[in-house]
Amino acid sequence: SIYRTSEYQHLLEELQGFIDKHSLGKTAPDLFIMGDLNLPNHTWNLLGTSDYDQGIKDRNSVVTEDFTEANFLTQVIEKPTRGSNILDIILTNRPDYFVRTHVDASVSVSDHKIVTGTLGYNLT
Repeated sequence: SIYRTSEYQHLLEELQGFIDKHSLGKTAPDLFIMGDLNLPNHTWNLLGTSDYDQGIKDRNSVVTEDFTEANFLTQVIEKPTRGSNILDIILTNRPDYFVRTHVDASVSVSDHKIVTGTLGYNLT
């Protein structure tokens, strides 16, 4: 789980190093990256790639786009999680494993909604 802070680019670089280390000589591991990326100007489309809202390309959106494309990641949350923005996301290179994602109202003091994803795959 990740949260975008001022050290976000460094965090993605460390995460990329971890992915590279565990992908050496073989295909990438199944990746499920969840968290609050706090990118209000970043508009995710239904195919998992992104468009930039009204042409705004802040540095964090560019870094996120580069990271998702480099790792063949799809963003699977389709409904807003705070106001009209999708800030809390699930990125994965295995969207086919998800049978359902859901966004529910928060039951705590948070102004973000609760995000859940249900995985279902046959191991045989």
